[in-house]
Amino acid sequence: MFIKKLKPMLALAILMSATFFYSCDDDDPTPAPELPKNIVEIASETPELSILVEAVLKADLAGVLSGEGPLTVFAPTNEAFVALLDSNPDWNSLDDIPVSVLTSVLTFHVLPQEVKSTDLTDGYVETLSSGPNDEAISLQINVMGGVKFNGDANPILTDVMATNGVIHLIDKVMLPPTIVNLAANNDNFSTLVAALTDTRHTTEFLTILNSEGPFTVFAPTNDAFQNLLDSNPDWNGLGDIPIATLEEVLKYHVVNGANVQANQLTNNQEVTMLNEGKITFDLSGATPKIVTETAGQDVSITATDVQGTNGVIHVVDTVLLPEFPDASKTIVDIAQETPELSFLVDAVIRADLVDALSAAGPLTVFAPSNDAFQALLDSNSDWNTINDIPVDVLTNVLTFHVLDAAVRSSDLTDSYVNTLATGPNDEPLSLQVMVTDGVYFNGDAEPTLTDVEASNGVVHIIDKVMLPPNVVTLATNNSNFSILVQALTDERHTTDFVSVLTGDGPFTIFAPTNAAFQALLDSNDDWDGLGDIPIETLDAVLKYHVLNGANVQSDQLTNNQEVSMLSGDTITIDLSGSTPKIITTSDANQDVSITATDVQGTNG
Repeated sequence: MFIKKLKPMLALAILMSATFFYSCDDDDPTPAPELPKNIVEIASETPELSILVEAVLKADLAGVLSGEGPLTVFAPTNEAFVALLDSNPDWNSLDDIPVSVLTSVLTFHVLPQEVKSTDLTDGYVETLSSGPNDEAISLQINVMGGVKFNGDANPILTDVMATNGVIHLIDKVMLPPTIVNLAANNDNFSTLVAALTDTRHTTEFLTILNSEGPFTVFAPTNDAFQNLLDSNPDWNGLGDIPIATLEEVLKYHVVNGANVQANQLTNNQEVTMLNEGKITFDLSGATPKIVTETAGQDVSITATDVQGTNGVIHVVDTVLLPEFPDASKTIVDIAQETPELSFLVDAVIRADLVDALSAAGPLTVFAPSNDAFQALLDSNSDWNTINDIPVDVLTNVLTFHVLDAAVRSSDLTDSYVNTLATGPNDEPLSLQVMVTDGVYFNGDAEPTLTDVEASNGVVHIIDKVMLPPNVVTLATNNSNFSILVQALTDERHTTDFVSVLTGDGPFTIFAPTNAAFQALLDSNDDWDGLGDIPIETLDAVLKYHVLNGANVQSDQLTNNQEVSMLSGDTITIDLSGSTPKIITTSDANQDVSITATDVQGTNG
């Protein structure tokens, strides 16, 4: 129940609007009450709501709020709007707020019904603001332990009655919530929020669930999580649940790419979750239920259609459990039980790597299928079976498919990762990962099945046996070096750079990106392409990027170190700043940043 507190200015404004006006005839004492006013008229006569009125006019909502109604308006005071402007350095006035944003915010303060303070209960109400599929965004109301709207907005005056509804003055401008905000504002989801923000995660759940979406989330209550913890004597808190298990569980509660309200669900409908697992809806009874992949789970949906700006939440009374792989099986066990990996198993045994791939780990194995191994055998006329591949070659190839960390598909980024295979000076060979335009490993190997969990890591099945790359292959596989590759293969050369750089080496190469080459071309008005650079110049430039006879990783560089390049010229390493640099000995006196290091190949 509200305690109405009237600030002096408000009290004066409201009292003035309620005063009686008398006729000019002193002999006629009959009072003439002022005509009733609608929501906009009342706001316009209330000094403390002047910024709200300005915002309503800017968003062209005066007609809506003057309509027949009934409506409920949660009216932020001037102080509340000033706090909103102060929260964004780009907002000095309402004119700086995009109209679309302002409209969405203001309509979030309006309910399409009349709700007085005595009608308020704990729960969610629909606003005039809309989210995905034009569904009404939900406003949370709490009355237990003090009245709050949207988590932290407080009423300062309630039940100001208008001809078309009611106004409640509040102390904060309420921003329409994402599904993360909806969960964070509800104490019943505090354990879910703790699970989403567990610092052990490799998946950025908050970043994902605050993105555009849309998402449909089946949100377990605190009681549901407590029941999960109680089901295992070793789990006294979320920290006792293995993080891989917790991640799979959380992903099993999210539908990505759809905002599915309760009235869109159908009986026996099957839905794919974020972890690729399935759930099925059972609408045959009085309470909608979810049937999971795990035998015996029959989960009730206890509340529906809590709508945010980027998705909708349905509340469930049980934590949904996906099917988990047998956690007792190692990577080798899984491979042995997978018919498609029988060639890989033969290769692992021949290379004596069974113990290494059965160790505690964690490991990641990119597992070539039988078809991939057959293609490898077909590529060499001397290889009819795995036994025809020299053991040292096979060992190096297989270890190039292994990482010494558990890297799941959701962790992949455009990058290079170290493998267990080694090159010169026993440095780990680099495996290129690309995810921007499709997922590729080492240039052209594609995954056919990902995230097969094992007790000591994770397996991704791929469609090609990846051969450890030399420095030429590393450059060829990376689209950022396409101009460098073109320069190396220019047919005008008398130096066969490809033959040189595919030799034993070792080499250390300072590789210019495409942008670097473009800057070189732009520096000379006569150079529109590589073909315009005299071949003697291009030859000398390329040799000036190669150190022959040494595999120098970044941690072996020293400040002011002078290095002789293949061209016969020298460079100097400058490690005095935060970014390592190269000082050239050319007349240009170049100061060149090293932007990435230690992309290791078999020969440099």
